[in-house]
Amino acid sequence: MRWGRTGTSGSSKLVGPKELELALSDFIGAYVGKVGKEWSARHPGAAPLPGKYQHLRTKKYDGKAGKWQYFLTSDPMGKADGWYDYDPGNAAEVEKLFHDHHGNPILSTRFVHSDTSGFTYKVDLEKGMQTNVTSGRARPIRRVVD
Repeated sequence: MRWGRTGTSGSSKLVGPKELELALSDFIGAYVGKVGKEWSARHPGAAPLPGKYQHLRTKKYDGKAGKWQYFLTSDPMGKADGWYDYDPGNAAEVEKLFHDHHGNPILSTRFVHSDTSGFTYKVDLEKGMQTNVTSGRARPIRRVVD
C-alpha cells in the first residue's frame, strides 16, 4: 500500500509474506485508517473525509504523448526569451502528472523536483504555470503534442 502527498514518491509499507486472508485483513485495516471508509464502501475519486486521504481514480489516458516546455524571460545566464523543453526526466514526470490529472481533476497542482537545477516547482496544470517554491518565480508552461 502506498500513500502520501501527490507528486511525491510518498510512503509505503510492505509486510509479509502472509496468508491471503491475513494480508487482506491488514490491507483493509490500513485502508480504513488512511481513507476513513470501509473497503466495501470505497468510491475512487470521491472527495476525501476531513484529515483523511483520497482514494484516487485510475483512468488510463489514451491520447497522444506530449512534450513539456516552460517560457523563460530575463534569464540571468543570458538565454534568449522563449520556450524551452523540460529536461527529459522532469518532462516524463510532468507527463505522468498530466495523465493522473486526466483521471482525477482534483490533482491540478503538484510538486516536481528538478535534479538538474536543484529546485522544487509547484506545477499548476489548470493554470499552465510552474512556480519555484524557493524564489516564488512563476513561469508559463505548456504541453505540445506533435
